[in-house]
Amino acid sequence: MLEHSEENGISVVHFLHARILDEATVQSLGSELVEAAARAKTGKFLLNFSNVLLMSSAMIGKLIDLRNRCKKNGIQLAFCGITSSVGEVFKIMKISELVEIYSDKAAAIKAMQDV
Repeated sequence: MLEHSEENGISVVHFLHARILDEATVQSLGSELVEAAARAKTGKFLLNFSNVLLMSSAMIGKLIDLRNRCKKNGIQLAFCGITSSVGEVFKIMKISELVEIYSDKAAAIKAMQDV
């Protein structure tokens, strides 16, 4: 469900599903994301949403939970590659007030390296 890599000292997770809607997928992704964040060696964790076209409100809840866990554990969390449909949901839910959001992976990595 997720593809993991490390780029320039930043743990990057790329979502492989275009539609994150059913409860089983949301629960599985939520668990995978928490585990991946805990393994972020440098404390920098980037989620790439470029493949995601739709996501349920339950998944938004998992992302907020992830953000809270990262903040508690001193992990810098950022999002990138937000599609327009997901971006609208993030705007309504005011996610950009909680997490740094970058246009693409390259911009996110550059900004996160500078911190």
